[in-house]
Amino acid sequence: MKLPFVLISLCISQIALSQNQISDFKKMNLKGKVISINEKETKSPSVIADGGQFNSRIENTFYTFNKAGFITEKKNSTNNNFNSKEKLYYNSLNQVSKIENYDSEDHLKDYGNYETEYDKNGEISKTFDGTTSSNYKSEVVTKLDNKLITEYSFEGNAYVKTAEKLKNKKGEIIEHRLYSHDKLHIETFYSYNDKGYQLKYIFKEYWNGKVHLNSQQFVYNKNNDIVKIISLDKDNNTLNEENFSYEYDKQGNWISKQTHGDYIIRTDRDIKYGK
Repeated sequence: MKLPFVLISLCISQIALSQNQISDFKKMNLKGKVISINEKETKSPSVIADGGQFNSRIENTFYTFNKAGFITEKKNSTNNNFNSKEKLYYNSLNQVSKIENYDSEDHLKDYGNYETEYDKNGEISKTFDGTTSSNYKSEVVTKLDNKLITEYSFEGNAYVKTAEKLKNKKGEIIEHRLYSHDKLHIETFYSYNDKGYQLKYIFKEYWNGKVHLNSQQFVYNKNNDIVKIISLDKDNNTLNEENFSYEYDKQGNWISKQTHGDYIIRTDRDIKYGK
């Protein structure tokens, strides 16, 4: 089973991680004063039978960034058909304070729009979706160089534990646990290189009395872009391997990426820079 590169969060409280926010520039390994990126991804089978035809799937994603390096807008379309548009707003600590979702270029959805408040630990304390508010709280315990953050959600008439995050002295999450009905549901372990880029994660899911375990390892080039993703099973056997190659602009940002597997995926970037 191939795991997604980024695990989808199970609740809104995972939008922001701490007061020491990691910018989207860092996450996307961007250099220079980038103001927008238009990505065009073309996906087609590696092998097409003789006489066969295949219309490649073309996906476009457009990002805009603020001066602090955080995404302010993200739009997505497939084969020129609108999929989604999201706008993000931030407070003075670069935490997401508001999210707007659109079902067309100019029409705001009736759902999926949030305003967010934070507590003294930098964790989410309240979300409001226009009609309903949800309350959260967090507790922080420091041990040696690590910090354990426990998150709670107000359900019924009491706070229930929903997550735990263990951070090292650099603020990197090294362990992350999600709880459902006060029982451990998902557990993830992360390791990083000395530049702060993720080397490996181990993913455990507890379901029906069983433990499902997978992991991924990441290999980087000298430009700090991923050139290989290796998916492993619970016995550390290779399940899948993806390899990437890049072309770069003068700023050192990739403008073309290609990977081979069951499909050939090519992603081209048009990057706009500010002064």
